[in-house]
Amino acid sequence: MATRYYSFAPDEYYHVYNRGNSKQIIFRSEQDYERFKKVLYIANTSESFKLRNFEEIDVFEVKREDVFVHIGVYCLMPNHFHLLLTPAQEEGIPKFMLRLATSYALYFNKKYNRVGALYEGPYRARYADSDQYLKYLFAYIHLNPFRGDNERVQPFFDEQRFLEYAHSSLPDYLGVERKEKKILTPSKFPQYFDSVDAHRRELFEWLDFDENLM
Repeated sequence: MATRYYSFAPDEYYHVYNRGNSKQIIFRSEQDYERFKKVLYIANTSESFKLRNFEEIDVFEVKREDVFVHIGVYCLMPNHFHLLLTPAQEEGIPKFMLRLATSYALYFNKKYNRVGALYEGPYRARYADSDQYLKYLFAYIHLNPFRGDNERVQPFFDEQRFLEYAHSSLPDYLGVERKEKKILTPSKFPQYFDSVDAHRRELFEWLDFDENLM
């Protein structure tokens, strides 16, 4: 996975994303989503790791040191994924993305007896160059499952619908207690809301920002 196209600065924030080759599905089952989330956690370290016994251990109980990145937000969709990252060390994002993408591709190709590239190409990254844009990314990424291509989110708040979508970090921000919360390091990102209720109130308000931000 090429990484030479980007230069990542410490203490800055980046929207990182990729999708399946020719827009193919990269998450075909609940097991695939769960696998990717486990890799989000366990691949985020310079320590060696083995994934063969994923079903036998509690991955989120594994102690990590020397993490590559801090993850603020993530969302997995059938044929793509979004991450909001800040480097935890020099070249942390390229190192993390290489381990993440390689590990999941090996799993996916073996499971579905396929060969060839799983992803469309090198991951893409966009620098959050303003506080307004960074704040918007929390909503844009989390609301991805609830919007069609080039369409606005439906103008009503159905919280249960949001909580039932388990393949993003939104439930963690809405107060759901689950092990996947360990993927995140919210303290390394600006605290735009001081409570779960504040997050609920502001979630849809964020959609009122200028669409040209994206």
